[in-house]
Amino acid sequence: MFHNGDTVVYATHGVGVVRGTGERTVLGEAREVIELELASRDMNIVVPLDQALSTGLRPAMTKKTAKTVMGVLADRPEKITGTWSQRLAKCQARLKTGDPLELAATVRDMTALDRSGRISYNEHSLLGATRANLVEELSVVFSEHTAAVDDRVESALDGAGAGTGRGRRAA
Repeated sequence: MFHNGDTVVYATHGVGVVRGTGERTVLGEAREVIELELASRDMNIVVPLDQALSTGLRPAMTKKTAKTVMGVLADRPEKITGTWSQRLAKCQARLKTGDPLELAATVRDMTALDRSGRISYNEHSLLGATRANLVEELSVVFSEHTAAVDDRVESALDGAGAGTGRGRRAA
């Protein structure tokens, strides 16, 4: 499934590289694990192989998917309804799917909410982390600096009607 040197995305931490697989004892039980290096966060993570997919570990998106992601960012945002805690839970559930298109749609929709001024601190924090992870992955896929990709994401969001562009940037 995952091999040494593969570029992967860990849902909550962003882009990493598989540095190895092996066996570790976890809570007194021998388990197969995947070792990841997340260079941008200066950290290494060990993920049990049997939980890799359920924790949101996936291969990095393809260029074709990345282009589709940019299109999703440029689409008209969907309104997220409910109290701030309900909205936050909905967004977290979307992100847990690990689907790059859901990631992009969440960034788009939360950006519109942020620009409307009706976003909670926790939602704003989630938006910042989610956008940073998306930009990081797109920069790897497009082989561009994150600043250039962030500008492309911002342009797509501005064109989407995700807001007027007057709001504060999340990342």
